[in-house]
Order: sequence, then C-alpha cells, then structure tokens
Amino acid sequence: PELYQCYNLPVIQDKVQDHGPLAGLCRGLETASFETVFFVACDMPFVDKDIIRRLYSFTSDYEIVVPHVQRDLHPLHAFYSRSCLPVIKRNLENGHLKTRDIFSECSVRFVEENELAEYSLEKTFLNVNTPEQWAEVLRQ
Repeated sequence: PELYQCYNLPVIQDKVQDHGPLAGLCRGLETASFETVFFVACDMPFVDKDIIRRLYSFTSDYEIVVPHVQRDLHPLHAFYSRSCLPVIKRNLENGHLKTRDIFSECSVRFVEENELAEYSLEKTFLNVNTPEQWAEVLRQ
C-alpha cells in the first residue's frame, strides 16, 4: 500500500492474499459505497468513460455486466453488484478463483462487440503489462 500513498487515495487490500482478481472483487464490493461497482484491471490504462456509461446502462437488469469484445470476455472491465458477494465468497472459500466461475450463479449481461461498435475498442481493451509494451504504446 505504501507504493500508492502518493495518490492520496484509499488503498484497500484483499482480506485473503494470493487469491487473484476474485479476492479483489470481493474486497471492493465489501467496501463499496454503492450497490453496483465498476472494476477495471490495473493493466488497462486507456479507460473510456463513454464505454463505461454504455456498460452501466445495462446494470439495472443484471448483477454483472461484462463486455465480450475482441473474441474474449473482459471480466476485469465490468460492473458487479454487491448481490454477487455471497457467490464470490463461496467460490473463494472453495478454491474456485476464476472470476468467470461466478457467472453461472449470477445474472450476467454479456455486451457484445457490435453493441460497442461506436467506440475505440482496441485501445480501451489493450493490456499493457511490461515496460517494453508501454514503450511500444508510446511509440504508436
């Protein structure tokens, strides 16, 4: 947490370490002030507020709203409802750590690529994981 103190924002750690993104979702939903929360992976630097708003437009009818673009699901660029917490906790307790493992027990809206066609998807869903990848992004 001390690495992020310079941002003057709250840093909330997972209760259970080394349980991956599902543990982060759990802790985020537990501490959230709102019923529905948007989560984005730390390796996705080009967040697009308009895409987030479009995804949010589906949240009133679903517990989870996940984009399905570039031939893949993006569960770490998605909305989750606090009502998913019991399912998330049960999965963590049982060692089922994949975020997608909770989809079968929650109401999920997969937002297809054609529903987001008006947005710049390639950049938004780009993962940057190394200094070399970041340098390449900066060159483009």
